[in-house]
Amino acid sequence: MNHPPAKDATRARDAATTRLRRLTVGALAGASALAVVFAGIAAGTTNAKKAVTRTVGRATSATTLAPVSVSAPSATPPGGATATAAPAAPTQAPTQASSAPVVTSGGS
Repeated sequence: MNHPPAKDATRARDAATTRLRRLTVGALAGASALAVVFAGIAAGTTNAKKAVTRTVGRATSATTLAPVSVSAPSATPPGGATATAAPAAPTQAPTQASSAPVVTSGGS
């Protein structure tokens, strides 16, 4: 039985579309399964250390430290040299320059 060429072309197109749809669904299912496997592996490797259990107990003895005496620093710097005066403060405070901001757009 001979079918008209238009019917054969339509059937071939529909068959190709069905194959492509099945391939796409299979690829998505495979990718999802791999994502689940890798997520499971990653979740299993993050808690490799055992949790440390600490017991809280009451201290039975206290330690008392003796006070430490600290002497004040001497006015003479080490080496016996006399101290130099601190630098003088600037006479005028710095001011901001009032110029338009520079904007560069789409530079090369």
